[in-house]
Amino acid sequence: MAPQERTTCCEDSRQEDNLANIDLNNGFINKAFTNDVSDNVNTKNHTEEPKQTKKVKDFDDLLPYIGEFGWYQKILFLLMIPFAFFVSIVYFSQIFMTIVPEQHWCWIPELANLTAEERRALAIPAKSDGPFTHDRCNMYSADFSLALEQGRTTPDDEWKIIPCSHGWEYNRSDVPYETIASQLDWVCDKDNYAATAQAIFFCGAIVGGLVFGWIADKYGRIPALVGTNLVGFAAGVATAFCNTFWTFTLCRFLVGLAFDNCFTMMYILVLEYVGPKWRTFVANMSIAIFFTLGASLLPWVALWAGDWRRYALFISAPFIIAAATPWVVPESARWLLSQGKIDKALVIMKKFERVNKTKIPDKVLNEFTEATQQAIKDSEAHKSYSVLDIFKTPRLRKNALLLIVIWMAISLVFDGHVRNVGSLGLDIFLTFTIATATEFPADTFLTVVLDRWSVSIPGDPGTVRGQHLLQHRAAANISPDLPLLILGVLGIVGGGLCLLLPETMDTEMPQTLEDGENFGIDQKFWDNPCFPRKTKEFPEKYMPSPVREDNFIRSLPASGSRASVRASIRLSSRSRRHQDNGAVQTDDLRRKSLEILGLSDPGGQDLEVTFERNLDLSESDSFQTPTDLLDVNEANQIEIMISDMNADT
Repeated sequence: MAPQERTTCCEDSRQEDNLANIDLNNGFINKAFTNDVSDNVNTKNHTEEPKQTKKVKDFDDLLPYIGEFGWYQKILFLLMIPFAFFVSIVYFSQIFMTIVPEQHWCWIPELANLTAEERRALAIPAKSDGPFTHDRCNMYSADFSLALEQGRTTPDDEWKIIPCSHGWEYNRSDVPYETIASQLDWVCDKDNYAATAQAIFFCGAIVGGLVFGWIADKYGRIPALVGTNLVGFAAGVATAFCNTFWTFTLCRFLVGLAFDNCFTMMYILVLEYVGPKWRTFVANMSIAIFFTLGASLLPWVALWAGDWRRYALFISAPFIIAAATPWVVPESARWLLSQGKIDKALVIMKKFERVNKTKIPDKVLNEFTEATQQAIKDSEAHKSYSVLDIFKTPRLRKNALLLIVIWMAISLVFDGHVRNVGSLGLDIFLTFTIATATEFPADTFLTVVLDRWSVSIPGDPGTVRGQHLLQHRAAANISPDLPLLILGVLGIVGGGLCLLLPETMDTEMPQTLEDGENFGIDQKFWDNPCFPRKTKEFPEKYMPSPVREDNFIRSLPASGSRASVRASIRLSSRSRRHQDNGAVQTDDLRRKSLEILGLSDPGGQDLEVTFERNLDLSESDSFQTPTDLLDVNEANQIEIMISDMNADT
C-alpha cells in the first residue's frame, strides 16, 4: 500500500482517534476499566459525575453512574449475612448431629447397678494395643447375675467373647449430649452410617445444583434463592423428628438440595451490582466474615442445645426469613436483560439512583437500552448452546477439565481437614472452631493480594465430597496418618494444576464461547504477573510514526480496513514465491509479522498456517474497543515493514 497524502485539517483528528489508547513508548493502555477520577483532575476537589469515555454497551458500563459501591450495594453486602450463615449451617451442621463419643462399650443390663468402671472391668475384654484400654465392640458371654452373687469383679478366663447384644453405653466427657448416632448406636459394624448419610447429603447437593440452577435461569435468581432456602427449612425441621437411618438420610438428602445455592444465588446477585474495583473485596470478605462467623458458632450452638433434636430445630428455623427476600433484594438486572425485560431492569437502576443519590444521564440510558435490544436480537439470531459446547473446542475443553479436577482437589482438601479434626485427640468443638476460623485470615489475605498478583476463579462442580468421606474412613482404618498424607498430596497436585490455567489478572473476561477458546492463547506456562515478560523492542522504523516525510504521512488503517491490510500482507508475501530466494523472503516476512503480533515462530511447515490463521482472527472487527485499536497498531507496523521490504526488493 503506497503512502497517501493527508491534509492538515484531518491529521489531528485522525491521529487522535486511532492512537488514543496506544502508548508509543510502553505499549497498549487498557482503558476497559477507568478510574473514578481522571488522571488530569485533582482528586481532592473532584465531585463531578463520571465522564463518559466510551459508548455504554453492557451492564458493567452503567455501574460507574449508579455508584460502584454506594449505600445500596453496602446494604446488599450486609443482607448476605443470613444467607452466609445458612450455607455454613447446611454444610457443617450434620457433623454435630452424627458425632460419636470416642469411648463406648457394650451395655450390660444385669450390671446396671455397678459403676461404669466396674462394668467394664467385669464384662468387657481388655486391650493392650491401640488408643483404648477396652474393647469397644465385644463383651464376655456369661451369667452376670450369678457372677454378682459369687462376688466376682473380674472375668473368668473361660468366658467366651461375643459381639455386643444389648446396645452400647458412652462416655460423654467429649460429646456431652445425645446425637442421633449415639441414640441409634451407629458404632462398630454400623460406624459407616454417619459417613454414608453425609455422602447422601452431597448427592442431594448435586441434584440441587442442577434443579435450582435451571430455576434460576428460567424464573430468576430470587425465586431460586427463596426456593432453595425454604427446602432447607422444611427438610431441616423434619430432620429433628427422624428415628431411623433411612428417614434421616432422606431428610439430609433434601437439605442437601439447598447446598450451596442457599448462599451462592445471593452471592452472585450482589457481585453483579458491585463495580469491578470492589468485587474482590465483596467476594472474599463476605465469606471471610459472615461464613466464618456462622461456622465458628455452630459447635457452641450444639453444646448449648444439649440435644441433637433441639439443635436441628434451632438452626433450621431461621431459614424461614428467606421468604421475605423478594421485598428486600432486587432481582438480577443481568437476568432481566437476558430475558428482554429491560423496563424492569431500569426500574431497579432507578432505585439504585435514589438510594445512592446518583443520576444516570438520559443519553447513557438510551445508549444502554439500544445496545441491550441489539444484543437480544443478536442472541436470538444465533444458535443456542448447551454446557456440552464447552467440551467441543480444545482449549475450552482443557480448561474445563482442569477446573473440575482442581475443584475436586479443593473440595477434598477442605472437607478432609475440617472433618478430620475429631481424630486429633483434642476437644473437637474447640478444634473445629479454630479450623474454620482460619478462613478469615486466608480470605483477608486473598482480598489484599488478589488484584496485585494473580487471580483464577474456577467453578465449583461439587461432585466428589460424598465419595471422599467413605475413602477418608477407609484410609483411616489403614493408618491414622494416611488421610492427612493423601490430603497433602492432593493439595500440592491441585495447586500445581492451577499453573496450567490462563492468567486472568488485568484482563477482560471472555463473554462468549469463542472468547473463551481464544482467552490466554498468547500466554506461556511460565508467565507470571509478578514477573511480567519483557516485551521485545522493534526497530524504530517499524513503529507507527504518523509522519514518514515532511509532506507525506502514512494513513493508519481506518475502521473496516483490516481486510485490505490483510490482503496486502498476503499478496506481498505470496508474490515473493515467484522471485529469487522467494521462499526465504516469504518466511522472513511471516516471522517478522508474527513477532510484531507477539506470537512465537512455530517453525517448519506450521509457519504459513500460523501466519494465515492469525491474520483472520479479527476479520469482522469494527475497531471499537482498546484491544482492536492495538490490532490497528500492529497492522500498521506490519504494513510499514512490507512497504520497506518491497522497496528493498
